[in-house]
Amino acid sequence: MTDALRQALQSSLGTGFLIERELGGGGMSRVFVAHDDTLGRRVVVKVLSPELSAALSGALSVERFEREIRTAARLQHPHVVAVLTAGATAEGLPYFTMPFVEGESLRHRLVREGRLPVDDAVAVLRDVAKALAYAHERGVVHRDVKPDNVLLSGGAAVVTDFGIAKALSAAAGNGAAQPSSRSDALTQLGVALGTPAYMAPEQAAGDPDVDHRADLYALGCVAFELLAGRPPFGDRPPRRALAAHLTEPAPDVRGPRPDTPPALADLVARLLAKDAAARPQSAADVLRALDRVTPGGAASDPMPLGTALRRALAVYAAAFVVVAALARTVVATTGVPDWVFPGALLLAALGLPALLATAYVQHAARRAPVSTPSTLAAIAVRAGPHVSWRRTARWSASLLGVFAAVVGGVMALRAMGVGPARSLLAAGAIEARAPIVVTDFTAVGDTSLGPVLAEAVRSDLEQSNAVRLLGPDELADALRRMQRPPGTRVDLALARELAQREGFGAIVDGAAKQLGTTYLLTLRLVSADSGRELAAYHETASDAAQLIPTLGRMTRRLRGRMGESLKAVRESQPLEQATTTSLPALRKYTEAIRERGRNQTGRAVTLLREAIALDTGFVSAYARLGAYITSVNSDVAQAEWAVSQAFARRDRLPEAERLLVEQYYYGGGPPRVRDAARVLRAAEEGLALRPHDWYAVQSVAMAAANVGDLRRADSLLRRAIELQGSTPSLVAYGNLANVMIAERRAPSAVDSIYRVIIARFPDPAVSAPVRVSLAYLRGDYAGASDAARAQCAARITEPRDRESCAGSTAAEYELALGHVREFERGLGLASTRARNVRPLAAIVQAARLGAARAWVLGDRAGAARLLDSALVVNPLDSLPEANRPYPALAWAYAATGRADRAATFLAAAERRWAGATDAAIVRDRAMVRAVVALGAGRAREAIPALAAAAASPCGAACRGGAPFGFGQNPHALLAYAYDLAGRPDSALASYERFIEVSHVTAAGFNLFAAGSWKRIGELAEATGDVPKAIAAYERFVTLWKDADPELQPKVREVRDRLARLRAREARRR
Repeated sequence: MTDALRQALQSSLGTGFLIERELGGGGMSRVFVAHDDTLGRRVVVKVLSPELSAALSGALSVERFEREIRTAARLQHPHVVAVLTAGATAEGLPYFTMPFVEGESLRHRLVREGRLPVDDAVAVLRDVAKALAYAHERGVVHRDVKPDNVLLSGGAAVVTDFGIAKALSAAAGNGAAQPSSRSDALTQLGVALGTPAYMAPEQAAGDPDVDHRADLYALGCVAFELLAGRPPFGDRPPRRALAAHLTEPAPDVRGPRPDTPPALADLVARLLAKDAAARPQSAADVLRALDRVTPGGAASDPMPLGTALRRALAVYAAAFVVVAALARTVVATTGVPDWVFPGALLLAALGLPALLATAYVQHAARRAPVSTPSTLAAIAVRAGPHVSWRRTARWSASLLGVFAAVVGGVMALRAMGVGPARSLLAAGAIEARAPIVVTDFTAVGDTSLGPVLAEAVRSDLEQSNAVRLLGPDELADALRRMQRPPGTRVDLALARELAQREGFGAIVDGAAKQLGTTYLLTLRLVSADSGRELAAYHETASDAAQLIPTLGRMTRRLRGRMGESLKAVRESQPLEQATTTSLPALRKYTEAIRERGRNQTGRAVTLLREAIALDTGFVSAYARLGAYITSVNSDVAQAEWAVSQAFARRDRLPEAERLLVEQYYYGGGPPRVRDAARVLRAAEEGLALRPHDWYAVQSVAMAAANVGDLRRADSLLRRAIELQGSTPSLVAYGNLANVMIAERRAPSAVDSIYRVIIARFPDPAVSAPVRVSLAYLRGDYAGASDAARAQCAARITEPRDRESCAGSTAAEYELALGHVREFERGLGLASTRARNVRPLAAIVQAARLGAARAWVLGDRAGAARLLDSALVVNPLDSLPEANRPYPALAWAYAATGRADRAATFLAAAERRWAGATDAAIVRDRAMVRAVVALGAGRAREAIPALAAAAASPCGAACRGGAPFGFGQNPHALLAYAYDLAGRPDSALASYERFIEVSHVTAAGFNLFAAGSWKRIGELAEATGDVPKAIAAYERFVTLWKDADPELQPKVREVRDRLARLRAREARRR
């Protein structure tokens, strides 16, 4: 039979394996050694005996057997002999292969030596326990642990046949029709599902719920045999041995082996407990018990208690540091409350007594086998099974988990708007997009302190992306709609009235009371509709220096309560860093903002300079100074310096303000750094931070316009107006109108926007600039002049300044009408007013006057004298380099025909523009170069530069790059160049193009409008296009019908031509 079985097995294994010999076997299987030709190794092949296979016959039984074998095959551990492959012969005999282990079985060594030294026994038991711990953790129970299934190789023990008994049991007891018949068959064959000498009581009793603790009982039997030379009931026949396992207590191993260490003897006794619950509950517990036995055979001598406690304290200190670092990291990187950090530290502190108690219990338990314990130590020993390092660690982790769950619950309730930590936004107490008004705080003692503290709170709240703060311009517009001056003090009562009229969301109010050197501060959030207090905070600042930091802490608490992410609040810049620690500097800064709201930009600039003098690190003051100066183009050098200083310190600002400073810097810094694309990028990053902030949307819109993306600018500006809701801003509407004009939208469409602005802002001081633009758009230049004068009258109170403003603003439209004297008078008033305070303004005005005389009157010599005189009175050397109006002078001298002077100023402008790549500067530089070439009679040289400027992506809405230039429309200059170059067809097309885009921008229209219409008529007449010539002449006559006497000869000349052409047309009909 053996030969037949071997042949059948060889046939099933195939040519990859060669069976070398049979090792032997028992009633369950036959064991062969085979050579794996593929991998060049030896393997063991176990095949179930034909008798056993017959007892397991049936597809379902074989299937269950193979399933259990596959489960055992997943075990991969140094002390487990793995199952490599499994299958069945042609006759249906199941088999499986395992690695061949060089060495001997533990059974062979026991037969040879009788019993093992304690050291060797402990080493073998430790290896077997490791194998069992690994298998049990993966749900695999051996069910037949015995010396025969333990192999010794290379100084280590490995366990084989994992899961074989379970596979047989599953196949025999869970078959299809008659499971009991199969079990009986196995019994009749003498095959026990386990070995009687090592069988746990529950296994011997046939308990179907046998678990891993049966393996631990068998391990106890093996341990007894290793020490005593025989199993605990090994001197009895199998049936009596089974009965003894069920009923008789196991003998003490120290009887046959007196030198057994007490700790080891105690472990063997516990392993052999009849009740599975009284045994160690895991192989890992067995390993820990074995660790208490020294290699020398005695119980391990524990370290002194002092040393144990010191080590425990060291472990605790390390754990405390880890918990503290983890809590700090969580607080810093997530939006959990600040109390999470001290709470975690408190929990860690509470763990110290538990850790010390565990150290003492473990110490006492280790000493118990070698000493007589004291009363306290005896209690500790009894507590030993329940107090372990693992349990202490598990309980500590559980407490931290509970704490984390509490934190998560608080955050969930906050997000839902429930409980004391609820978010006001989540609770619906305030609306996310409804603007919040900050009042002018009440101050007792130092009454001027209120607005200053209010501005500080406003600066901090502006860092929040959870709520929208009402901006100064929006507040000024709202006050105007209530027929109140923009500088009106906004107390709580007025704020509530504003909120109810305009639909604002809530009000931030505050108070400061000075008591000696200390200040009592109050900050509260009030419902706009009911006046109910939604949140309130009270703190004391010890002195004036602590006012801003204290107020910053209060504002941060308010931001968190409103609903902003606590992480965002925590990461935002401290108020004193974002603003200033100098209270006097903050006073100046606050006053400057108010003066700007009253249209007193000059006064605001002075106050900002004073604020910077008080605190040279005041970043926000630098940024506003640059923005204010740029808005009036009064001091380019100072503006560039201010934005450069702000840019250098921008890291001190909150993210949104930092990006705003970058927009200022790349848009209005020195020419070499200007970059419209970077302005757009910074604006887009700002919008990503505040996607529902209308001002951020508008910033992207205007930056897009500056790179020529007018369609996107139009869409975004409409979005900005939509976000403003019931509180629209004049600025957004005005910018939309300008972009629509640049898009060449129909004048009627732009007209409708202007009408909306006038309807929403009836105050003349607000709508006056719009009325000017509306009149110009309609071609009513006289109306535009009148509206410009009304604008100055409504916005400026000082008579002399008002007269100067009216003259210079209206002058542009008067020149277009041929009122050169009125133009000169208006600019003369402005120049006279500015000469004593701003030489720069006098030079620029002189350049404009000179250009007008040269182009309109044809008085080149007089224009040149005017320019020379202005430079004598106001030497350029008296101005900073950046303030010298080289482009304007180059343009004006070119118009007078002084090519040498024009070239000199062009060279100076080129030096300032060196390295500049911004599209606006590139465009303006090309235009100035072309004008100088035209002035020198080099028309052909000027044409390419002007054509490039006309085609520049930096369109009509693009911010001018050349300070003090006239921003001239390149089409008029290009037409003039074509005319001079003898290219009439191109000249005519360019003149018409200039007229076509004249409603896009007034740049150059005052100088060239009348002359362009006249020249279009002449060129059309020359080509025989009489209708076009008549239409052009009529427009010229209409424009200059009331022109100055010096220009009337030209008007009469055109009238005569017009009469001749009309007569010719009449004769043709």
